[in-house]
Amino acid sequence: MGFKRRKDKMGTKRKRPQNDDSNEFQRITKLKYWEFNNEIEASVFKTAFSKDELLTYLNLHLRFLNAKKEEYTNIEQKFKKQDGYKEWRQDNLDKLKKFANGASYKTNEMIKEILADESENEEISTA
Repeated sequence: MGFKRRKDKMGTKRKRPQNDDSNEFQRITKLKYWEFNNEIEASVFKTAFSKDELLTYLNLHLRFLNAKKEEYTNIEQKFKKQDGYKEWRQDNLDKLKKFANGASYKTNEMIKEILADESENEEISTA
């Protein structure tokens, strides 16, 4: 087993077995696509945005999701008396609404976490 050099959190290099990559790959390949996507998004959110930018993005995303859910409701009202609507709703619309509701919940939770962290940091700095 060979070793690769890798920087730890303090910026110093340490040796790490090459099979760490193999273990990580094995772990990733066992994830469902949406679990993998969630991990990638979480990583990007931590590195690509400042807290203010992330809050702005999340609030805009939440507004978008709410508008999307409203549009699903409008479609539901518009076509509910059409032949084949019930099957189409079960096969498509219900899944889309469920996804949008889950995404809204996740986005709200992320916003709450950021705001809670900020308030904790403010309390610590004023103490």
